[in-house]
This record gives sequence, structure tokens and C-alpha cells, in this order.
Amino acid sequence: MRTLANLVDQPLEPLQGVKRADGTTVLHLFVENGDKILVEKALKNGAEIEALRSGLRSYENAFHLAILHGFIDIIELIDQHDKNRDDYQDANTILHRRFAGFSPLILALREDLISQVRAHSNSSFPRAHPLEVAARLLALGADPREFFEGTETFFALKQAIYFKDIKGREQQHLDLIRAFLQSGASDLRKMSPEGYKNNYFQSAIYQAVRDDLVECVKVLVDNEKERQACFGIYEAVQSVKSKKMLKLFIDIASDDGLLKLIREGLDANNNNLLHSILQESWDFLNQNGIDLELMTFCLDLQISPLKENRKGRTALEVAITLFDKAKNDPLKENIKEMIKLFLKKIDLGDFNRLEFKQRYKFIAHDIEIQTLIDPLGEVGEKPENLIEI
Repeated sequence: MRTLANLVDQPLEPLQGVKRADGTTVLHLFVENGDKILVEKALKNGAEIEALRSGLRSYENAFHLAILHGFIDIIELIDQHDKNRDDYQDANTILHRRFAGFSPLILALREDLISQVRAHSNSSFPRAHPLEVAARLLALGADPREFFEGTETFFALKQAIYFKDIKGREQQHLDLIRAFLQSGASDLRKMSPEGYKNNYFQSAIYQAVRDDLVECVKVLVDNEKERQACFGIYEAVQSVKSKKMLKLFIDIASDDGLLKLIREGLDANNNNLLHSILQESWDFLNQNGIDLELMTFCLDLQISPLKENRKGRTALEVAITLFDKAKNDPLKENIKEMIKLFLKKIDLGDFNRLEFKQRYKFIAHDIEIQTLIDPLGEVGEKPENLIEI
């Protein structure tokens, strides 16, 4: 480094001309070493911030290197140097320009790239945790809506939620999510009103639900009980079938109209949540069975197993069909217990009992299931001890 340290005092042209075959410049080397003083000298003498390495490391300009290594003082130095240039425009600072698809804010939270870079470093200078780096970039003016080039569904806030190295830093992780939402750079909640899948905020909620991050979802919704946020959570719950997320959704969706919608069905096929829970692959069902506790929770919300979807199928009908098709005894027993739950909770009300009995006995090919259905076809009150669970 001594030779390079002497070289850095040279004027602009010689300094820019010092490059390795892969594009590595003096500034790259100083940043990798973590030496702020040498980086500052290089910048004052005309080092090019945006010079890129070639090949697989083409995302590495000097600013990106500082981010990956976690050298916050160098990040601040380069950012300030960039903002001091004569043609400075807020929308075109180094904080907002992508390199090889990566925005600086996304790069700060890419654990795979961070580990690769830091594993090959011999620098003795202290490094910041990626969560701290991201928070600092946000404070400097990075935009949480920034996305990976060509993939607008993968953006900085979502990367922050997806970040895994939070053991012992759970509160710091939540604080970063809050900082994203409170950033003056954008209002994530007011973007793309076409629906949660095209909305940064809703897509972020979906990611948090899928990762089972209850506290993160609470931060995202921020006690506002927004209907659109609730729809986003519900759609994700349909996918992951998480009891604690479903309970969180119900707590947030206290609006009676919204609860009515989930009972009627929200998706394109008018499936209610019971339908959705039953739409698993055979591999999943054989390994895990049906979550009876989740089913009970749904039934207690008055989600009816007799509600037809657009294809005219009820959850009870789907359950009976699954029982007939199940190949192993544990799964058949599990599905039978679920059918018992359905039948115990069913309120036939104005239903024609004879038609009910004929419809479901016709579907049920197993005598055991037919026997369970028989009493519901009788006129009069349903006996309290009809089914023993």
C-alpha cells in the first residue's frame, strides 16, 4: 500500500490510468482496505468513483465496495464527494444509480454478496452490520422503492424484509423497516392502487407474511387497519396457511364488512379460506395432513363449509373427495376428523335436508362417511351428540 499511497498524490490523469486488467483502480484498492484517509486523497485527486470491475465482479465500483464491506465513513465520504460535483442533481446521485442491476440500498442487504466480499478481505478497519449500512444509506437519501433492474417486484423494502441475519438484532431490523416506511424519499402506501401484487407496500406485506414475521407485519400495517393492507395479508395467508398470521389478520380486519368478504371468498374462483386450505398437493397432505386447529379457527369465524365457489363446489365436497382419493390410512383418518368438524359446525338452516343428504351421500363412496352424513338428512334438530370428536 505504500507505493499506492505515494501514487495517490499524483494529478488526475496518471491516477485514472492506473488499472488492472479487470478494471481494478487505485480507488477500489483503497476502499477494500478501508482506509478513509487514502480514499479521500484519491477522490481529491480525481479518482473515478464509477469505474467498474469487469466480469463477475462488475457490480463493484468504489461506492458498492464500501457498502459491501460496511465502511460507513467511506460511504459518507463518497456520497458527499458525489453531491459536491458541478452537475449534481438530486435524482441522479450515486445513491440512485444502479450498477449491474443493483441499487446501492438493495446491495447493502444482499447477504450472499456481502459474505463473498468480506470473506476475502484482510482489512483491519471496523465494519458496520448490513442493517446499519442500509439505515445510513436511507438517511443519506436512498429510495426504499428502488428495485433490482428488470424485476420491479424485487425492491429495497422487500429485500430488507427478506434479510435473514437478524439474530440478536430483531429490534434493529424492525426499526429499519419503520425507517423505510417513514422515509421522506417516497410514500410506499400510496403507490400502484391496482392491487397489492402491483403495490410496493402490499407486496412487502406479502413477503413478511410468507416469511412468518408477525412483528414485521405489525410494523408494516402500523395499526392503521387499512383495508388494502388486510387484503394483502389475507391473500398471503391463503398461500401459507399460518395460524398466527391468520389470527393477526383477523385482529387487524375487525371491520365486519371485510370479515364477510373472507367468508364469501375473495379470490377469482370465489374460494373461501376453507377451500384454500384444502388446495394442497398430495405430497404436502401425505406429509403434513390437514391442520385441524386452523380449520377449527376458520369454522369459529363462521366460514361455511357449504359455501360454493365458482365451480359450484363446497369445502365439504372437496373434503369428501380428498378422503376417497387418499391412499394412506393416517391421512384418511385426518381428513375424516376434518369432515366431522365440518358436520358438527354445519347449520343447515333453510337448506333442504333431503337434498343435502342426497348430494353428499352421492359424492361419498365410503360407507363410513355416508354414515356420518345420514343424521343431518333427518328432519328436526341436530342431536347434540351427533358426532364425538
